[in-house]
Order: sequence, then structure tokens, then C-alpha cells
Amino acid sequence: MTFDSAVNEAVDFAIRGDFLEEFFREKRMKILDDIYTEFDQESYDETLRNDGRIEGARENAIANAKNLLHMNLGTLEQISQAVSLPLEQVVALKKELTRESVTVTN
Repeated sequence: MTFDSAVNEAVDFAIRGDFLEEFFREKRMKILDDIYTEFDQESYDETLRNDGRIEGARENAIANAKNLLHMNLGTLEQISQAVSLPLEQVVALKKELTRESVTVTN
């Protein structure tokens, strides 16, 4: 469920259940605005990092970029965009793979 859907469902539930019904009807837009204003992206990202989700996603993006580089599929810019990594990081991965290839063939 998206954040928007969850917030709207919670407000609708409170209204249907007569939990301060008139207050919620009158203040709906203010409540929603306050909730969105209070949402802290940094705190959310920190929670995800602590759960290992962001790091896992980053590791997947790096692995995907390496696979695309190995298969010579796309330009560095296209790979960067496809896996949502900065171009500089994709360039560094390409250099790393080139060094590994040289080491293996020697």
C-alpha cells in the first residue's frame, strides 16, 4: 500500500468510525498537509538502511551494472541510468572489471 493510500485509509476509517467525525471532516486537508509535512525522508531512509534494504538495493544495482558491462550492453551512460547509479560509479566499475580481466589473462 502506498503512503498516500495508507494515510487516506486511516482518515476514512476514523471518519466512518465516528472518531471525532466532525473534526476530521473540517480539518481533513490540514491533517493530510501536516502528515506530509512531518514525513521525514532522512529518517525514513535511515530506517531502511538499518533494515539493510537500501544497502541491498545498492549491492543489486552494482551487480546489475557489472553484468551489463560484462555483456557490453549499452553505453556507460545507459547503464548508469538503467541501474540508477551515478555515472562516475559505473565508470569506476568498468575500470575495476578491466583490471580484473587483465589480471586473469596474464
